[in-house]
Amino acid sequence: MADTPNTPTKPGISPWGWPLIVIIATFALDQITKIIIDKFCELGWDQPVIPGFFDLVYVQNKGAAWGIFHQHTWLLALISTAAFVFILFIFKKQNEGNKLAAFALALLEGGIAGNMVDRIFRAAVIDFLDFHIAGYHWPAFNVADSAICVSIAILLYIQLFPSKKSDTGKKCDSTSGVAKK
Repeated sequence: MADTPNTPTKPGISPWGWPLIVIIATFALDQITKIIIDKFCELGWDQPVIPGFFDLVYVQNKGAAWGIFHQHTWLLALISTAAFVFILFIFKKQNEGNKLAAFALALLEGGIAGNMVDRIFRAAVIDFLDFHIAGYHWPAFNVADSAICVSIAILLYIQLFPSKKSDTGKKCDSTSGVAKK
């Protein structure tokens, strides 16, 4: 349905307001934790926190998830940079005024930026969170990876369970599509 002059449209949320704070906070938390691990621990360090479940470790990943494309760190840095710029460019249009979507996109940007900086300046991503569950071992990850995964989960949730409100804020009758008061 096309917008008419009488149909109010909800403006998108700019990345330069509160989402920028989320981006910076996510990036900062990621980088601070990586700096601490890099400064105070040796590569290969492993400290059980909850034995058999959670360890703090120091590993470097030159690739993407599970180390794939490890021989192409420069390409991954380039892709990360392009993704960061692209999402920033479409940020306002993609969130359509939905605060949860804007939050998810901000988390995504902060996570991308954290791993992008590692790839550019360290030639590897520092991972330090390591989980074992029922004999299965999940590859080590970091705050940026967590932010990216949480943001994707939120965006999937938004897509799978869209709001049942119309642009005017009135609930729609699901059978007729007519707004109810």
